[in-house]
Amino acid sequence: MNYKFIDIPNHELISEKICHHILNKTDVIKDSVMWNWINHFQLLTDIPEIAQLFKQLTLEVERIAIINAPPKIIGNIHIDYDKVPRFLWPIRNCRGSFTNFYDVDTDNIINHTGPKGDKSFHIRDVEKARYVESLELIAPVVFKPWVAHNVVTNPVYTTSRLSMTIKFKNSKLDILNIE
Repeated sequence: MNYKFIDIPNHELISEKICHHILNKTDVIKDSVMWNWINHFQLLTDIPEIAQLFKQLTLEVERIAIINAPPKIIGNIHIDYDKVPRFLWPIRNCRGSFTNFYDVDTDNIINHTGPKGDKSFHIRDVEKARYVESLELIAPVVFKPWVAHNVVTNPVYTTSRLSMTIKFKNSKLDILNIE
């Protein structure tokens, strides 16, 4: 299993507040790039519900990025640089979109640096990537970013899919263990 849903009863309310924060206090939409680091201190201050949640879970945020996936895309299969589990949190237009996981050979991987300095590994020959499973992002999950994956957005939406990925300083806690 490459992911596991986390039971957060008020996640939809938190998602609405995060969306408001993104639209009004960041340049994520204006910049139109997929990977966007944001000021996590400001987010946690502006949205006390998420700060309180992480406090209850004894998780300390290291970094937060907003993924701004354009409508009607099948994203590149890639592997994130992180080797520790991260949260993936739905914000807007996530229903009916999927994160697909793949098995790839190490000789089919190349280094990639995005427009904002984000590092990942891209797949040289996508035909050789073997599909493993899909995740519909309908609630927060913990996932393995070191497993090859891509984003496929729901074609009915005309605006981007927004999701948030969170890396924790203490990511080896039980809540982040995925079998």
